[in-house]
Amino acid sequence: MFWIMAGYMCVFFLLVAFPTVQSLTIGKYRIIAYVPSVCGTTISVSDSVQVESSSGLTYANNVNCNFTVTVSSPYLVLANLEKFELEPLRSGSCSDYVNLYDGGDTSSTALHSSPLCGTSLTNTTYVTAGQQMTVHFVTDSTAVYLGFYIVFTAATAAPCSGTQFTCNNSFCIPSTLACDNYDQCGDASDESGCTNTSSSSSEEQTTLIVGLTLGFVALLLIGAYIAYRVYRRNQWRRFHNDHIHDDDLPDPDPSYPVTHKYFRGIRGHPGLTSTETMGASDPAIMKSVEDLKGDQQC
Repeated sequence: MFWIMAGYMCVFFLLVAFPTVQSLTIGKYRIIAYVPSVCGTTISVSDSVQVESSSGLTYANNVNCNFTVTVSSPYLVLANLEKFELEPLRSGSCSDYVNLYDGGDTSSTALHSSPLCGTSLTNTTYVTAGQQMTVHFVTDSTAVYLGFYIVFTAATAAPCSGTQFTCNNSFCIPSTLACDNYDQCGDASDESGCTNTSSSSSEEQTTLIVGLTLGFVALLLIGAYIAYRVYRRNQWRRFHNDHIHDDDLPDPDPSYPVTHKYFRGIRGHPGLTSTETMGASDPAIMKSVEDLKGDQQC
């Protein structure tokens, strides 16, 4: 039972250390979603959502992905491009790019004059006039880069209510998002002057270290137990392979082989391996052997 529980602990802590994420909570109200799982979907945002171009190190080739972010009235969709590294302009045009639209599909008005690509953006914060923003992400079949992650937040324009945080850029976001180590305002003012800016990341790092340590210890214990069981299982096989082939020995029970280990130490004669030496040193043993042979002949 102990080893079964150890196995469950190992799996649990590995899941804690390396969670699978199609959508999960980070920090206070942070949700992460990835391309391509969000493609063709509508993401409803009550506080904040982060969408990344890939769950891997780089984004994929030949992507053509649309998704829509929606908030409830009277909120607007505030998008902050925290990381953005796509293939740069080639011959005056973007091969890999992102377009943001002020509405529920790509026929809506674009929020910028040209597709977003490269690694240096003039503007990284965009806001809708209504409750929907559509994102169109396209890549070609050539180079890939690190990609993007965009933070979408339910925001309003100032003046802010008592349950909102006032950003320096005159946007209002839920006050619960302030000081959570993530820039939802778009100008990082919600993370300015915080005294606990490292608490969330420290807790995540501590969880990772504890999970890895306990998972590794559990794996070691399980490995040691398996090795012990394999050793015990093969012990009889090794014992049987050490069988003594000696015509002077009586035939034993077929289920128990006569081996050097079997005779070692018998009656104070360690190392005896034949009836000649046993009989020479102990006549009682030789008499027993002769009696057994006579019984077999009969």
